[in-house]
Amino acid sequence: MNADTNKNLSQHEVAFFGYNFDEIGKVFHWNGHILRGIYPYKEREVKELMTCGLIDELINNKLFPKTTISSYTMEGFALILEHEKISPVLYPSSWSFDMIKDAALCVLEVNKIARKYGYQTIDSHGYNVLFKAGTPFFIDLGSFIKSTENPNGWLAYEEFVRYYYYPLKVFKSGNLYFGRAVMTQGKNFMTHSSYYQFRFPLLRFIRPHKIERLFEVYHKYKVFSHFTLEEINQRAPNKLKGILTYLKKKKNAPFQSVNLNRLERKIRRINLSADNSQWGDYHDSFFDGENKIKLTPRFIRILEIIKELNPESILEVGGNQGMLSELMLQYTKVLKVTCTDYDEIAVNKMYHRIKTKNLNITPSILDIVSPVTINYGPSLSERYKSETVVALALTHHLVLTQKIPLNQIFEQFNEFSSKYVMTEFMPLGLYSATAKRNHEPPNWYNEEWFKNEFERHYTLLFKEKLEDNRILFVGERKPKH
Repeated sequence: MNADTNKNLSQHEVAFFGYNFDEIGKVFHWNGHILRGIYPYKEREVKELMTCGLIDELINNKLFPKTTISSYTMEGFALILEHEKISPVLYPSSWSFDMIKDAALCVLEVNKIARKYGYQTIDSHGYNVLFKAGTPFFIDLGSFIKSTENPNGWLAYEEFVRYYYYPLKVFKSGNLYFGRAVMTQGKNFMTHSSYYQFRFPLLRFIRPHKIERLFEVYHKYKVFSHFTLEEINQRAPNKLKGILTYLKKKKNAPFQSVNLNRLERKIRRINLSADNSQWGDYHDSFFDGENKIKLTPRFIRILEIIKELNPESILEVGGNQGMLSELMLQYTKVLKVTCTDYDEIAVNKMYHRIKTKNLNITPSILDIVSPVTINYGPSLSERYKSETVVALALTHHLVLTQKIPLNQIFEQFNEFSSKYVMTEFMPLGLYSATAKRNHEPPNWYNEEWFKNEFERHYTLLFKEKLEDNRILFVGERKPKH
């Protein structure tokens, strides 16, 4: 047995996550392990949760990460739990439409199973869900509470509606821009007034705060039966105490239940209306009639080079539908691949392939040069950091179309790479064999310029012309001085 399994941990040697808000304890990582310290006054409650069968059933159904009571100890905690590590950590701003939808269905399924054991979750937002390749996992143990007062209700129902249902309906309308904007607001969930004024333009003549007040009253009423008579007397307005107490005692108050099965059916019926984007179908031509990837000499050579480098983890930038990522898993010894693209439709198609083929690829919406940053937990580069960054047929678009300095692009690659970078220089610039009109690149845009800038950031291991308009550069990251 590893001696570390009985180790007494010190709070000085562990790293607590910056988003610890649980009443039951704190989450931290140590030596590659994800651990959760449980406060002494919550020990009995957590042990009961861990042994009642709920967590085991969720784990067996791939809805919750594997979790055990460990033999680690630490001052201030009665016991230490160990959770299966899921990496990279994707925040909801990186999810495609169907990832959002599957996360919503995961939360509902977790609560359906929890009801069998007399529990429910008090949270339902997206920061309690992580994706392991194509599978969403609910990760917040501290969210489970007993449903003693109203076993058929759900305290987190309003949060679920605001975090999942409203954004999904916005996406369904075909407004990808607005839907994506909603998902980048962190924990500022979409308001009721924003949603209903978007869906029903006539409501824009009503002041938003009046709409919000209406829904606030409704949702407060919808959960009042979860509270004891004593809590109702303490919290309810004086004018309503009498009627609420009466309804509570009679147990016949309407609108107190949440039909999770019906809510699940509503979510499943929501589908993405927009199926086209600038780059959404870019990889379609690389698949044959049996949905297998066509190997080209360029791909074969790139895979040979990756075999020589032998990295454990790869971050593919601008990976579209993940075609190269799939080939890397199939033909090299890479263990973990994260594939990113800023195109919503391309990532959504990638996610479907990952699910269908059970591929160990984590899909993510990411604009690496201008990423969405969320002030929550570890930084973006910490979460996505990989041994090798692969960015093919990308820099010419960033430089010539978006006018982003090459120096800035390479600096961003450095943030996400711990060792190697593979990228391509396109000597013909924005040239395309199918384009009706191609633009001549400016005079300064040449191989020497690209090589000089590349060598400022990396030790050039080798460069190789793969095709007329593709020169591969492979470099090792220079240490920071």
